[in-house]
Amino acid sequence: MKRNIGYFVVFALLGLILLGAFAETRVLWTGSRVDTLQLLGCFLGVVALATMLLAGLLSVRVPGWDRPFGGLTRLWKLHHYLGAASLAAVFLHVMFIGLAATASSVQSAVSLLFPTWGGMAIWVGWAALLTMLVFLVPSFQFFGRPDYRRWKWIHRFAAPAALLALLHAWWLTRSFSTMAAGVIWGGLGALVLLAFIYRFFFGRRLAIKGVVTANEPLARGVVEITVGNLNRPLVYQPGQWVYLTHYDTTREGCGEEHPFSIVSTPSVTELKFGIKAAGDATTAMQTLPIGTKMVIDGPYGDFFHTADAVPALWIAGGIGIAPFIGKARALAENPPEGLDVVAIYCAENIERSYYHEELIEIAGRTAGFNPVLHLFVDEGFLSTDFLQKHCPDAATRQAFVCGPQGLMDHAHGLLRQLGMPRRLIETEEFDLL
Repeated sequence: MKRNIGYFVVFALLGLILLGAFAETRVLWTGSRVDTLQLLGCFLGVVALATMLLAGLLSVRVPGWDRPFGGLTRLWKLHHYLGAASLAAVFLHVMFIGLAATASSVQSAVSLLFPTWGGMAIWVGWAALLTMLVFLVPSFQFFGRPDYRRWKWIHRFAAPAALLALLHAWWLTRSFSTMAAGVIWGGLGALVLLAFIYRFFFGRRLAIKGVVTANEPLARGVVEITVGNLNRPLVYQPGQWVYLTHYDTTREGCGEEHPFSIVSTPSVTELKFGIKAAGDATTAMQTLPIGTKMVIDGPYGDFFHTADAVPALWIAGGIGIAPFIGKARALAENPPEGLDVVAIYCAENIERSYYHEELIEIAGRTAGFNPVLHLFVDEGFLSTDFLQKHCPDAATRQAFVCGPQGLMDHAHGLLRQLGMPRRLIETEEFDLL
């Protein structure tokens, strides 16, 4: 319940806004077809503006705010859905307003939607819609997966789009809007503005700063980087992750933030990250020299949200082992009573099982922790037979899955085949981040 309270708050606020809009417009309804279309169009305009502002509010990253949503990935999925709903509502808003105007004539509809320059409120609305299209269309990947850096840059158009939409709504409704409506839109708009100010002006300044104190290779294209000399401690739970940014101007990715799971434990002052070369920035980080300035924004995530005494099944693939390493190290430091974990580590071959030896060592001194290595070169794809052999009660455990998207989808399908309810399957994804 705690992990869904964010959803309840967002939808309760959206419901109150729509209820207020319905109560305000209902008194103007005469029952005619024209009024019905017009008021439906106005109502959809309220839906569009409310979902846009709520999506904007959710876009701010404040460490800890994501946990009531079950982690930042789930929060940003809601942000994505609200953005899509806003765009759809805008198009329907225009359509119904236009249909209402056609009751007089087609020319009346054209004049209403495309007025002379005296109708600036309408043109401000069109400007808001076009600005929305600039930053929303790439998110739907109509033309393929967008470049990450370009996608982040064009998302800055969200701020002027929200401002234009608010101006459009105020301009057209100021003659009959109530004080309550002004408080709602003004308050919500102010919150969104504060969110953007925090994100773009204060977020980076409030982040934790440190330097690289160690960079140890684990395998070809995989390193464990240690960041120390922190200006203040990071308070986090095992399995959480942060945005990490390096500032080596001679290397790719300087100044770019990327998400990485923390593989150290909260008991130590330095932070450790397992990093695999998967692009220009992460490849450059393989050889970051000691002393490189690092900025840490976080922590985020709510992966291990259940009590440690609950029987668990871990399924990790590749560098997706990182959050599990942080958790395993923490369990080894303070083993809880009743610990029962089966940790299946899927790797291409023994050379790519970066942390396998450490997992075996942890199992030797931690009762109830049972690591299992699955090598694709020997076993082929992970199968239900393999799961049942090493974890006969897999279907009744709490499952945690992290790794490449293909592995997570495959593992999710296997667990469902075994009869595991969806609510018992927790995944850690970075695809939207």
